[in-house]
Amino acid sequence: MIHIKKYNPWIFYPSVLCDTFPQNPATKVLSGDYNFQVEMRLTLLDTIDKNGTVFAILPKYTGLDIHKNMLFFTVRYEDDSSQFYQFPFQIHDGVEIDMKIVHVSKKYLKIYINEEEQLNINLETLGLYVDSNPCIVFGANSFNHVDDSSNSTELYIHEFKVYEKSKLLSHHTCDEFIFNKSVDKTGNLNFLHHKILEC
Repeated sequence: MIHIKKYNPWIFYPSVLCDTFPQNPATKVLSGDYNFQVEMRLTLLDTIDKNGTVFAILPKYTGLDIHKNMLFFTVRYEDDSSQFYQFPFQIHDGVEIDMKIVHVSKKYLKIYINEEEQLNINLETLGLYVDSNPCIVFGANSFNHVDDSSNSTELYIHEFKVYEKSKLLSHHTCDEFIFNKSVDKTGNLNFLHHKILEC
């Protein structure tokens, strides 16, 4: 597993390591033009009376946040508007989250937590944001300047997957590392890495 400590986020941004490596970074599918699925298994460690970002898809902020012992999901739409959705349960330190995000372009965005559907957003009128170079940050709302305004939080990542349609592009079991990078079990070189590797 990866222990993400406060003020030390990890990022899923394989193309930042090198412009041409990997050849087809998995992050490219994480916007409104693509059908994608993201799965992650997490343990939240810093929840009590805190504001924190569990993860954020940047630069068009879509992500999971903690506020007053509740989880909120923010969705950014193609017109740059945002909507916040509160999940109907409280959380606590040590809570395990098995999360799945399913996006079908211009149709819907569905969020599942522990195999139960928590959110189903119709995107037929207004689709998800579009960006050519997104990334995912875990444990903060930014990786450029992490400070008290970054909603930094602490958590464990146990597993992480990205699919385009049904094709698995990246799979991290977070048990094998090389130079501060979690090894992508698919062999596609889509590393999950510590923020120190940012360019």
